[in-house]
Amino acid sequence: MANLAELIWLKEYGEASRLADEISKMLSECGSLPPSEPATQRHLSSMIRRMRILSARLGNLETDLTSIPRKSRFSLLRKFTSDKEMRKRQEMLSNLRAREQQMASALADIMPEDLAGSSNEVKTGRVCFDQARGFAFAAVLDNQRIVSVQTQIMRKQDEVLDRLEEAALTTKQIALAMNEELNLHTRLTVSIYLLFLI
Repeated sequence: MANLAELIWLKEYGEASRLADEISKMLSECGSLPPSEPATQRHLSSMIRRMRILSARLGNLETDLTSIPRKSRFSLLRKFTSDKEMRKRQEMLSNLRAREQQMASALADIMPEDLAGSSNEVKTGRVCFDQARGFAFAAVLDNQRIVSVQTQIMRKQDEVLDRLEEAALTTKQIALAMNEELNLHTRLTVSIYLLFLI
């Protein structure tokens, strides 16, 4: 008989697997939906929500898998999980994670086809497309690549901030120079006025 932690893990895995089936079915239905229609937007938004839930559940499953008690060679009771069974669970989880990444990639590929069409594209469609594309892109990246992308973004932001700082300093110098000129003009005007008075 399996231990309680393993039973809970298998139950959660089953729920994640069923959720993946739902997303797969929804992906197959995308081709029959008209572009830039409210029903299409709801369908895509629902898929994105399910993808986020699936990703979170897979993360929990990966964490929970390490907490399942392992069977040692000295244990006689069948309340521990053997290394063979643990490898099987890891393989199951790896396959489901690969499936999730394939669906995320497929979602990113489908979005342009679903939302392209007219130049008068509905704004909500564009927002939905951007959100879905961004999520699908992030879903297929591993942690190391996500950190790499974030580092590149931060570098670009630093470059922009440096340019803004240079522009601000230049503007400040111009303002100071103009202020000096105005002061000079004011002094000249006062001097001329005083000359006329004399």
